[in-house]
Amino acid sequence: NPNPPALEAQVRARLVRAYVEQGNTTAALSELNAIDAIVGTHPEYKSIKPEVDYSRAKIRSVTDRTPQAAVALLDRVAAQYPTSAFGARALLEAGVLLERHKLREDALERYRAVGRLYSGDPRVGPVALFRQAMLEEQTGNWDGAKRTLETIPVKYPASQAAAEAPITVALRYLARKDRPAALAALSRAIVTYQELIAQDTTSAFTTAFRWNMLRCQLPLGKWEDALRTIDEMSAKDKGHPYTAQALLEGARVAKGNRLPDRAAAYLKRYLDDYPSSPLATQVRSEREKLLQEAGGTGPAKK
Repeated sequence: NPNPPALEAQVRARLVRAYVEQGNTTAALSELNAIDAIVGTHPEYKSIKPEVDYSRAKIRSVTDRTPQAAVALLDRVAAQYPTSAFGARALLEAGVLLERHKLREDALERYRAVGRLYSGDPRVGPVALFRQAMLEEQTGNWDGAKRTLETIPVKYPASQAAAEAPITVALRYLARKDRPAALAALSRAIVTYQELIAQDTTSAFTTAFRWNMLRCQLPLGKWEDALRTIDEMSAKDKGHPYTAQALLEGARVAKGNRLPDRAAAYLKRYLDDYPSSPLATQVRSEREKLLQEAGGTGPAKK
């Protein structure tokens, strides 16, 4: 028996996403045409049209050498479906496409439009704001870029952009060879990350907040603070790749501060939590040396 139209449209929409991800634009377009036929026969399923039109525009962005036609389609999706999530995604995608083709002012226009029209969308809002900041700097407006970056943790505290924005300010100062400003920005970033973690200790982004806080503490020489952050990551973010790197940093910092026992303990945690790591043999050897330096006798326990 044939599938009900609603189910068929949903299945075909999933196929479109898969084909687009695989780069199979011919198959994706075929499925989109089939969905159009379903919607034409069954208008009650027109709610799927925003995704269909967005997908068709995105395919054009992949297949066309120049961005104009795809951008026009994406802009049209945003205009036709202003309350749809795909309208928001279309406007963001238009900005990304224009940025990719070095049309920075036009891209900025789209990113700022996302901020005006879809600031409440937690998926596109923070991405657009971060990209806006990067382009503002590239077009010579560093003060504006800095202000934009500083608003991200306030507007979108539960986002990857919030994790990246504070440390990015410091990194951009370093790139501009303004070390005093970079160090001040690192100190401010630490406070921002502490505030973000305190706002929601269960956020999916707390691991990234702690990791970037550690990245700020290390160049400032805040060794005890850094080790406390590493201990917290080891307890609360066990098994995460960031924590693996943090434990190695902990061993390095502890060794540099003449704490071989503590350094060896970090390496032991690393071996316990990441036994399949390609670095395991090297880490085990380093731990043996540290235990010997600390006054241990014989080989370390496995």
